[in-house]
Amino acid sequence: MIVDLDVLKHILVKDFNNFVDRGFYSNEKDDPISAHLFALGGQKWKNLRAKMTPAFTSGKLKAMFPTVMDAGVILEKYIEEHAKIKQAIDIKEVLGKKFCSPTFSKSKV
Repeated sequence: MIVDLDVLKHILVKDFNNFVDRGFYSNEKDDPISAHLFALGGQKWKNLRAKMTPAFTSGKLKAMFPTVMDAGVILEKYIEEHAKIKQAIDIKEVLGKKFCSPTFSKSKV
């Protein structure tokens, strides 16, 4: 395990071409959602990264930041409300369905 942040940054940023195969589970046939950027390796990883990189420029990330912060506040309130009444939530459902929907993201919970 790497604990030196400078070494980690060097590996993940400067030498990322040498560390594309991270060993995460990925099964495109039976579980297509598992084939995301962090799980893929080799040429598939490189192809997907090349497609996704333009979406994450510094300008686009700055533009997305307020929306992400607003969504975080909404999620925090949602969790707090359920915690107050000691009601369990299905976080997979919240993040996968409700939280990503336009209705939920604009609501005040």
